[in-house]
Amino acid sequence: MEDWKIKEYSELANQMLCQVYTKNNVNRMKNTIAHKKDFQVQYSRGGLLIARGYYCPSLLEEIFITNVRRGKLLARSTKRRPDYCYYFDKGKLILVQRNLDDETVRYEWIDRIGDFEYSLYMEDSDNCQIIISRYYNGKIIENTLLTSFSAGYFDLVLETYNYDQNRLVFATGGERN
Repeated sequence: MEDWKIKEYSELANQMLCQVYTKNNVNRMKNTIAHKKDFQVQYSRGGLLIARGYYCPSLLEEIFITNVRRGKLLARSTKRRPDYCYYFDKGKLILVQRNLDDETVRYEWIDRIGDFEYSLYMEDSDNCQIIISRYYNGKIIENTLLTSFSAGYFDLVLETYNYDQNRLVFATGGERN
Protein backbone atom coordinates (compact mmCIF):
# COMPACT_ATOMS: atom_id res chain seq x y z
CA MET A 1 0.00 0.00 0.00
CA GLU A 2 1.25 3.46 -0.85
CA ASP A 3 2.55 5.68 1.96
CA TRP A 4 -0.05 8.41 1.39
CA LYS A 5 -2.89 5.85 1.73
CA ILE A 6 -1.42 4.48 4.95
CA LYS A 7 -1.20 8.03 6.32
CA GLU A 8 -4.80 8.77 5.24
CA TYR A 9 -6.15 5.63 6.93
CA SER A 10 -4.08 6.25 10.07
CA GLU A 11 -5.46 9.78 10.32
CA LEU A 12 -9.02 8.49 9.89
CA ALA A 13 -8.45 5.84 12.60
CA ASN A 14 -7.02 8.44 15.00
CA GLN A 15 -9.89 10.82 14.26
CA MET A 16 -12.46 8.08 15.02
CA LEU A 17 -10.71 7.20 18.27
CA CYS A 18 -10.58 10.86 19.36
CA GLN A 19 -14.26 11.45 18.54
CA VAL A 20 -15.80 8.26 19.95
CA TYR A 21 -13.40 6.75 22.49
CA THR A 22 -13.75 9.65 24.91
CA LYS A 23 -13.95 9.68 28.70
CA ASN A 24 -17.50 11.04 28.44
CA ASN A 25 -18.64 8.22 26.11
CA VAL A 26 -16.94 5.56 28.24
CA ASN A 27 -18.77 6.94 31.30
CA ARG A 28 -22.07 7.00 29.38
CA MET A 29 -21.43 3.39 28.36
CA LYS A 30 -20.78 2.35 31.98
CA ASN A 31 -23.95 4.16 33.10
CA THR A 32 -26.04 2.42 30.43
CA ILE A 33 -24.62 -0.97 31.46
CA ALA A 34 -25.39 -0.23 35.13
CA HIS A 35 -29.02 0.61 34.25
CA LYS A 36 -29.61 -2.04 31.58
CA LYS A 37 -32.51 -3.56 33.54
CA ASP A 38 -34.46 -0.33 32.88
CA PHE A 39 -34.62 -1.02 29.13
CA GLN A 40 -36.64 -3.28 26.85
CA VAL A 41 -34.60 -6.39 25.93
CA GLN A 42 -34.48 -8.82 23.01
CA TYR A 43 -32.42 -12.00 22.79
CA SER A 44 -30.72 -13.77 19.91
CA ARG A 45 -28.61 -16.80 19.22
CA GLY A 46 -25.90 -17.08 16.56
CA GLY A 47 -23.92 -14.42 14.72
CA LEU A 48 -21.00 -14.33 17.15
CA LEU A 49 -18.47 -13.85 14.36
CA ILE A 50 -19.93 -10.56 13.13
CA ALA A 51 -20.27 -7.26 14.94
CA ARG A 52 -23.57 -6.93 16.80
CA GLY A 53 -24.92 -10.27 15.50
CA TYR A 54 -28.52 -9.99 14.27
CA TYR A 55 -28.40 -6.17 14.32
CA CYS A 56 -25.05 -5.81 12.51
CA PRO A 57 -25.19 -2.52 10.57
CA SER A 58 -22.96 -3.87 7.79
CA LEU A 59 -24.69 -5.36 4.78
CA LEU A 60 -21.38 -6.94 3.71
CA GLU A 61 -19.70 -8.39 6.81
CA GLU A 62 -21.49 -11.73 6.77
CA ILE A 63 -20.49 -12.11 3.10
CA PHE A 64 -16.82 -11.27 3.82
CA ILE A 65 -16.62 -13.75 6.68
CA THR A 66 -18.49 -16.37 4.58
CA ASN A 67 -20.81 -19.08 5.72
CA VAL A 68 -21.86 -17.06 8.77
CA ARG A 69 -25.36 -15.91 9.55
CA ARG A 70 -26.48 -12.99 11.65
CA GLY A 71 -28.31 -15.30 14.01
CA LYS A 72 -31.97 -15.18 14.88
CA LEU A 73 -34.07 -13.35 17.40
CA LEU A 74 -35.61 -15.45 20.15
CA ALA A 75 -39.24 -14.99 21.13
CA ARG A 76 -38.23 -15.00 24.81
CA SER A 77 -35.35 -15.81 27.11
CA THR A 78 -34.62 -19.53 27.31
CA LYS A 79 -32.85 -21.76 29.83
CA ARG A 80 -29.76 -21.74 27.64
CA ARG A 81 -27.94 -18.41 27.74
CA PRO A 82 -28.49 -16.38 24.54
CA ASP A 83 -25.50 -15.23 22.51
CA TYR A 84 -26.74 -11.64 22.50
CA CYS A 85 -29.00 -9.44 24.60
CA TYR A 86 -30.15 -6.24 22.86
CA TYR A 87 -31.31 -3.33 25.01
CA PHE A 88 -33.65 -0.69 23.59
CA ASP A 89 -34.66 2.72 24.90
CA LYS A 90 -37.76 4.18 23.23
CA GLY A 91 -37.36 1.76 20.32
CA LYS A 92 -33.69 2.63 19.68
CA LEU A 93 -30.93 0.07 20.17
CA ILE A 94 -28.57 1.49 22.79
CA LEU A 95 -26.65 -1.48 24.19
CA VAL A 96 -25.58 -4.90 22.96
CA GLN A 97 -24.48 -7.54 25.44
CA ARG A 98 -22.38 -10.25 23.81
CA ASN A 99 -22.16 -13.47 25.84
CA LEU A 100 -18.95 -15.17 24.75
CA ASP A 101 -19.22 -18.03 27.25
CA ASP A 102 -20.82 -18.67 30.64
CA GLU A 103 -18.64 -16.04 32.33
CA THR A 104 -17.36 -13.66 29.64
CA VAL A 105 -19.57 -10.74 28.63
CA ARG A 106 -18.71 -7.80 26.36
CA TYR A 107 -20.76 -4.69 25.70
CA GLU A 108 -21.25 -2.41 22.72
CA TRP A 109 -22.74 0.99 23.49
CA ILE A 110 -24.60 2.78 20.68
CA ASP A 111 -25.55 6.45 20.26
CA ARG A 112 -26.96 8.59 17.46
CA ILE A 113 -26.58 12.16 16.31
CA GLY A 114 -28.84 13.03 13.39
CA ASP A 115 -28.22 10.58 10.54
CA PHE A 116 -25.05 9.23 12.21
CA GLU A 117 -24.90 6.23 14.49
CA TYR A 118 -21.72 5.41 16.37
CA SER A 119 -20.83 2.65 18.76
CA LEU A 120 -18.07 1.69 21.15
CA TYR A 121 -17.16 -1.93 21.95
CA MET A 122 -14.41 -2.50 24.49
CA GLU A 123 -12.58 -5.56 25.74
CA ASP A 124 -10.71 -6.01 29.01
CA SER A 125 -7.46 -5.21 27.22
CA ASP A 126 -6.89 -1.90 25.44
CA ASN A 127 -8.52 -3.29 22.29
CA CYS A 128 -11.66 -1.51 21.16
CA GLN A 129 -13.97 -1.43 18.18
CA ILE A 130 -15.77 1.62 16.86
CA ILE A 131 -18.49 1.56 14.23
CA ILE A 132 -19.73 4.75 12.60
CA SER A 133 -22.70 4.41 10.25
CA ARG A 134 -24.33 7.14 8.19
CA TYR A 135 -27.96 6.87 7.09
CA TYR A 136 -30.07 8.69 4.52
CA ASN A 137 -33.85 8.25 4.45
CA GLY A 138 -33.49 5.34 6.88
CA LYS A 139 -31.03 3.41 4.69
CA ILE A 140 -27.35 2.92 5.47
CA ILE A 141 -25.07 4.70 2.98
CA GLU A 142 -21.69 4.46 4.73
CA ASN A 143 -20.26 2.19 7.36
CA THR A 144 -16.82 2.46 8.93
CA LEU A 145 -15.58 -0.26 11.28
CA LEU A 146 -12.38 0.35 13.22
CA THR A 147 -10.72 -2.21 15.47
CA SER A 148 -7.84 -0.70 17.42
CA PHE A 149 -5.33 -3.03 19.07
CA SER A 150 -3.24 -2.20 22.13
CA ALA A 151 0.02 -2.60 20.19
CA GLY A 152 -0.85 0.44 18.04
CA TYR A 153 -2.17 -1.54 15.08
CA PHE A 154 -5.65 -1.27 13.64
CA ASP A 155 -8.03 -2.79 11.11
CA LEU A 156 -10.22 -0.38 9.20
CA VAL A 157 -13.15 -1.41 7.00
CA LEU A 158 -14.84 1.19 4.81
CA GLU A 159 -18.18 0.38 3.18
CA THR A 160 -20.39 2.46 0.89
CA TYR A 161 -23.87 1.67 -0.39
CA ASN A 162 -25.73 3.09 -3.39
CA TYR A 163 -29.46 2.85 -3.95
CA ASP A 164 -31.77 3.32 -6.92
CA GLN A 165 -35.39 3.96 -5.93
CA ASN A 166 -34.85 2.41 -2.47
CA ARG A 167 -33.18 -0.72 -3.89
CA LEU A 168 -29.57 -1.45 -3.08
CA VAL A 169 -27.74 -1.55 -6.41
CA PHE A 170 -24.09 -1.29 -5.42
CA ALA A 171 -21.98 -1.88 -2.32
CA THR A 172 -18.25 -1.59 -1.85
CA GLY A 173 -16.14 -2.55 1.12
CA GLY A 174 -12.75 -3.77 2.05
CA GLU A 175 -10.28 -4.06 4.87
CA ARG A 176 -7.40 -1.68 5.27
CA ASN A 177 -4.70 -2.07 7.93
